[in-house]
Amino acid sequence: MNTALEEYLETLKRLTGAKTDAELAAAIGKAKQTVSSWRRRGDVPCSVQYELVDRYGPEAGLYPEIKHVSSEREKQAILAVYLSLFDQHRSILDPFISREHYISWAQAFLHCEDDIRSAIRSLGFLGPGDNQFTVAEMIKAMIDTGKLPAVHEALEIWLDQKSE
Repeated sequence: MNTALEEYLETLKRLTGAKTDAELAAAIGKAKQTVSSWRRRGDVPCSVQYELVDRYGPEAGLYPEIKHVSSEREKQAILAVYLSLFDQHRSILDPFISREHYISWAQAFLHCEDDIRSAIRSLGFLGPGDNQFTVAEMIKAMIDTGKLPAVHEALEIWLDQKSE
C-alpha cells in the first residue's frame, strides 16, 4: 500500500467534501474506476494533478514539484493584484510620500490575501492564454466592481481613512 497516495486521496476527499472513492471520483469528474486504477498503480497522472491544483490549489498536488509550481503561480497572481492596486492608488501609497501609508497598505492587503487566493482558485489557470497576470486583471476587476465584497470593502475603508 502506498501511504503517500492514500494520504493524497484523503486530502482530495477533504478538499472536495467526498467521503468515499465514488464520491471523490464524481466530485473531480472522473469514473470510479479511475480512482481505483490510481490505487492499483500507486500514482495519479501529472495531467490530473495539474487539473486538481488548478481547481483546489497546491494541496491538490501529489508531487512536491507540482505543489511548488502551483503555489508560486498563486503567489505571482496575488503579487500582480497587489501591484495593480498599488499603481491605481499610487498618490496615496507612494512610500516616498508616506512610509506609514505604504506599510499599512501592505498590512491591509495581507488581511485580504486569503479571499484573493480563493478567487484565483475559483477562476483557475487552465483556460487558453490564462496566466497569473490575466487572472490578476480579472481579480482586480472583481475587486473594483464589488464582486469580492470583503476585499472591496476592506480596501475602500482603508482608502477612505487615508484620504482624509
